[in-house]
Amino acid sequence: MKADPDEFDLVFTANATAGIKLLLECLQGHANAENVSLWYGYHKDAHTSVVGAREMADTHHCFMSDQEVEEWIACGGIPNDAGGRSVRLFAYPGQSNMTGRRLPLEW
Repeated sequence: MKADPDEFDLVFTANATAGIKLLLECLQGHANAENVSLWYGYHKDAHTSVVGAREMADTHHCFMSDQEVEEWIACGGIPNDAGGRSVRLFAYPGQSNMTGRRLPLEW
């Protein structure tokens, strides 16, 4: 990859769970600084570390189907339960650990 070092940083973590926690801590800090809420959405096929991270958000939503995700994206990715302005993160696996099914990377 030709990632511009002026635009990107590389951070090593112990595992995926630690990486997700670090990301959400950063987003929490940003949301607090902007005085807005943190919204977190995740797909039902997500790994437990992704699902567990929902506890760090002010509000969260589990997308129970691909169709629900598609409809949400089509509406601009604005969560109904965010209560106005919010910092938003949508997390999903590239491939389900449970079924092996690959989810759309264009999401």
